[in-house]
Amino acid sequence: MELPDDQSRPAASIVVPVWNNVAYTHACLVRLAGATPAGTYEVVLVDNGSTDATPELLAGLSGDVRVVRNDQNLGFARACNQGAEVARGRYLVFLNNDTEPHPGWLEPLIEVLETEPDVGVVGSKLLFPNGLVQHAGVLLVRDVGRDELHGYHRLAGSVPDDALVETRADLQAVTAAALAIRSELFAEIGGFDEAYWNGNEDVDLCLKVRAAGRRVVYEPRSTLTHHESVSGPERFSRVTENVRLLNERWGERAAPDMVGHNGVYASVPGSAGGAEGRAGGRLRRDAVHVVGPVGPHGRPGRTMALAADLLAAAGVDHDVTAYHRACPPDLPPPYSLNGTGHSCGILVVCSEPDAVASFLAERGPGFVEDRYVIAFWGWPGALVPEPRALGMAHELWIANPALHAYADSASVGISLFLPPSPDGPFASGDEIRSVTGTAEKLTFTAALDLSAGPSFYDTFDDAAIAIAAFTRTFGPEDRAHLLVGVTGGRHLPWRVQPLMDIAGDHPAVSVLDLDPAGLTGSHLAAAGDCHVALTGARGLAPAPLAAMQAGVPILALIDPANPPVVTTRNSFLLDPAAAGGTAECVALTADVMRQVAADPIGRAGRGRWAADDIARRDDRGRAVRLVGDRINRAGRLLDQLAGAARG
Repeated sequence: MELPDDQSRPAASIVVPVWNNVAYTHACLVRLAGATPAGTYEVVLVDNGSTDATPELLAGLSGDVRVVRNDQNLGFARACNQGAEVARGRYLVFLNNDTEPHPGWLEPLIEVLETEPDVGVVGSKLLFPNGLVQHAGVLLVRDVGRDELHGYHRLAGSVPDDALVETRADLQAVTAAALAIRSELFAEIGGFDEAYWNGNEDVDLCLKVRAAGRRVVYEPRSTLTHHESVSGPERFSRVTENVRLLNERWGERAAPDMVGHNGVYASVPGSAGGAEGRAGGRLRRDAVHVVGPVGPHGRPGRTMALAADLLAAAGVDHDVTAYHRACPPDLPPPYSLNGTGHSCGILVVCSEPDAVASFLAERGPGFVEDRYVIAFWGWPGALVPEPRALGMAHELWIANPALHAYADSASVGISLFLPPSPDGPFASGDEIRSVTGTAEKLTFTAALDLSAGPSFYDTFDDAAIAIAAFTRTFGPEDRAHLLVGVTGGRHLPWRVQPLMDIAGDHPAVSVLDLDPAGLTGSHLAAAGDCHVALTGARGLAPAPLAAMQAGVPILALIDPANPPVVTTRNSFLLDPAAAGGTAECVALTADVMRQVAADPIGRAGRGRWAADDIARRDDRGRAVRLVGDRINRAGRLLDQLAGAARG
């Protein structure tokens, strides 16, 4: 295609591939228009065969907008290339439709490309909806055990004002969720490789740019919110193939930013048995640091609090803080002889395994060579990472019995069962019932947490099915009510509106925004008479677990991730074989709701069993002993390393 002259070309062509999720696309376009100077850009939308209301939305757009339509989903790479083919801008900016640009996001990207001719690609800072960092560039890590190259989001889960997050950096790759490149360079290197399917095509593109002699830059002045992978399971349908293709293309050519430590640590002295340390050389108790991502206001997360509680009960002194502030890359070794006295010998990293890998990768192999890293996986969602992510630490602690099998993928795995924290959500139960007018009614509850991002098993399904089943079962004359609690939804009203639409004008259904009151789904679940957690009970998520501890039975699908805690004596279980589709699941849930309403004695009995079963499964004493033993063992191993270094 022959490009128009520079005078008639917009500075940027913003290419947005689209496949369903019309609410996200609408929000993206609204934020884009409000955050970007008019007249500096055009928008090219490539519809990959959407089957929802997306075509109608795109047909109603006006202004400098072009739409490319496909009859089927051709994938992210092909859609981007199609958009680039019709784009007129001097620069191409690829943007996911689940992003929300912040004011001033585009100008820094264009500035870098215009003033630094050796820069080929510029990437943005991306934040999760809860304000924490989702992406500050991509790091390449080679897994020793599998001899594979993988990309990890750099600084994932850190606070947005962290010094590393706010510092511009030259990297090997950035995500194409918000990526700018010169139009001529994009054409020169052949665009995105369409052999990839919704994964690693951006890493491949960046590596081609670097091979062409240009730099890849992360620019934190450009900021967007990213909801990440809202397309659901389809987004991850070819992960293995994408990894294999990346390694075929670049496995021998790209130097990793870090080498996975599952192979390196196999040779640590004493790692198989733990010999006694030298006299007088025991690790200082204050060398244990609990680190992890904290909230925007600096409050430690739930898993960090659990780790701190266990360490305190085991008599281990520790501190708790954000990991990027507690452990900068240039932190001296714990046994350095420089007299600083600053020790960081044992790290208990409280985060998802992929974020633990990112935390280690960004600091490089030298940072962890003389430290002992424990990954504490506290309250996982339904997504289970590949074993490679679990091999980045010396050992894995899990606070959920459903994940016991995954401990085998780490060098050492210990399984803990920890019910909700001692301060508990239960004191607010009577107040919730009073405020909502449900004190004298049979009250069902459901929780929708939008702050955690999407997953294969989206809790939206729980809330939507609960509402549909309840409205089918109970009328205004029945003394029953459904409370649906939403957290993290302040900036996502389009996710909440469908629930309101399902509820219609039913007077006994309330959709509550829990954030302003400082409440969580666990508070609400513990305040009801029966908690609906069809998918949210997978792996015993916090809300259904809190309900059971409060003596509230749950209504859930039979799931192998739940036994032996969730049983027919303490819960109302649905057969997933009979609830194949949404309509069948709604009908089955409605039937069980009728059973709950008709049998108050059975409901109360199940609630008592739920509380009793949770109490008997509380392995807190065992967990405290295990934690103390593991910390002592880690100290002995570090003593051995210190002795070898001094000897």
